[in-house]
Amino acid sequence: MLTKLEKSQIIGTIQSPQWATFERFAEAVIQKLQSENCVSETEWETLKKTLIKEGKVQGIREFFQELIKVTNEPI
Repeated sequence: MLTKLEKSQIIGTIQSPQWATFERFAEAVIQKLQSENCVSETEWETLKKTLIKEGKVQGIREFFQELIKVTNEPI
C-alpha cells in the first residue's frame, strides 16, 4: 500500500512536534461537528444529518488511528 519512504515520512511526522498541532486541529473539527444541531424538518432528515455527522467524526478518528498503526508496522 505505502512505500518505505512514505511510511518513513509518516513516522517522522508523527514524531515531530508539529504532530500535536494536527491532533488538536482534528479534535477541534470533531468538537465543531458534535456541536452542530441536527434537528431538521422531518425525523428522517434529522436521522440522516445525525448519521452523517457521526460518520465524519468516526472517519477522522479512524484516519488518525490508521496513521498511528503505520508506525507499528515494519518499514
